[in-house]
This record gives sequence, structure tokens and C-alpha cells, in this order.
Amino acid sequence: MYNYLRHEWTDVRQHRTLLEQHWSTRTQAWWQVPLRLFLGVMWLVEGLTKVAGGWLSSPKLAGFMGYAADASSGATASGAYVLRTDEIVNFKTGLVNFLLGTHTRLVEGVAISEAMFAKVEVFHFGDFNLMPWFIQNVVLGSDGLAMFFQVLVVVFEILLGLMFLGGAFTFLASILSLGLMMMFLTSNGIYEESWWMLFASVVMMGGAGRAFGLDYWLIPWVTNVWDSFWKNRKLRLFFRHGLDR
Repeated sequence: MYNYLRHEWTDVRQHRTLLEQHWSTRTQAWWQVPLRLFLGVMWLVEGLTKVAGGWLSSPKLAGFMGYAADASSGATASGAYVLRTDEIVNFKTGLVNFLLGTHTRLVEGVAISEAMFAKVEVFHFGDFNLMPWFIQNVVLGSDGLAMFFQVLVVVFEILLGLMFLGGAFTFLASILSLGLMMMFLTSNGIYEESWWMLFASVVMMGGAGRAFGLDYWLIPWVTNVWDSFWKNRKLRLFFRHGLDR
């Protein structure tokens, strides 16, 4: 059934509507390899940087998400700074709000840096804002929970880096990557230098691990193991022709 549906949706091009003709076009997986490797390196660097910064030993998540007491100010070599937010686009529906703006660091009234960011709010009605409520009451509800989610973020980032670099279960890695980026987008927002990771995660769902990646062997093996289990009602992990496509 899966092979039939895949053939109908991705291979057959005749007698299709204009939109169907576009989504049935297939892309060679090896074109995606450079982007997959770069995305993997970026996730791995993010995770290892957090490890080096003490994320596995002391609470850092509140400050990272902008909920620390000094989230809007800090210290630089030039002295204390104030973070100013300027809105460029602010689209509000209550159900989903989109904000595009800039963060400017000011030292004694002088701008020393400026960065564009994007943020999405979900279920923001009046004084109730779902994501900040969830972060403050659940994620940062206690030191133990904060450390749990903090370590989980680091583990996921390192795991994503290794999965993309190795091309292993790339579709699952893409979903996790997209989920992390959406979490960042709906919490404290993401800066313009990270926007590409959101769209790259979507591109990786097209089977980027099939070329020069472990998915070339893993996906046929998982498919054959599932077919064997479905037919025989017995789980067998190793058998002849287990890697045949």
C-alpha cells in the first residue's frame, strides 16, 4: 500500500492538475547532502557550545529564554547595556500573532549592536499568553524541571547534529529539528542568522539521508523488518536480504 501511494503521489505525472504536477516532481537526494551536513554541524556546535557553557551543571534555561531577572540588560566590555525592541511587522489575530522586529543593545544611550528577530505567539488573548505561561509554570516551575528540560535541549541538539551528519533517520531528525526551531520561535524568538535552519529542516524531510548517509541501509532494513513482522507476527531483526531495497 505504501509503495502504491508513493508511486501515485510522487512518480505519476500524466493527467495531473497543475499543483499535482509540481508536488510529484522528485529531487535527487545527493543535492541535499551539503545542506544536510551543514545543518548537522550547526546543531552539533550548538549542543557542544552549551555543554562547554555549563548547561549540564547549572541552570541556564531561564536566561536563554529571556525569563531571567536580568534578561533585558547585561554587561559588556563597555559597561551595562539595555535591550531595546523595535517592531517592524506586528500581525495579531489572538490565535496566532507574528512579530518581526529588531533588538538593539544600548550602552549609555548609544546603539552598539542590532539584530533582526522573528517571534510567533500562540493563544495570546488579553493577559493570557500560552507559551510564556507554559514556560514559567511548567518548564521553569522548579529547579529540577528546569534542569531536566535544559539537559534535554542539549541532548537533542547533539543528537540532531549526529543524525544529520550520519544521515541516520533523517526524516525523524527533521521533525525534531523543526520542533526545536518552533519552540525557540514561540518562546523568545529566533534571530535572522538562524532563520535558514527552520526551512532547512523542512527540506531535509525529502529523504536527504538516502545519499551518502546511513538511511541508504537503515530505511530498507526498517521497512523489511516491519514487513516481516506484519506477515509473520514475529519480530526478527536480522535475516537474509534484510538490507535489500
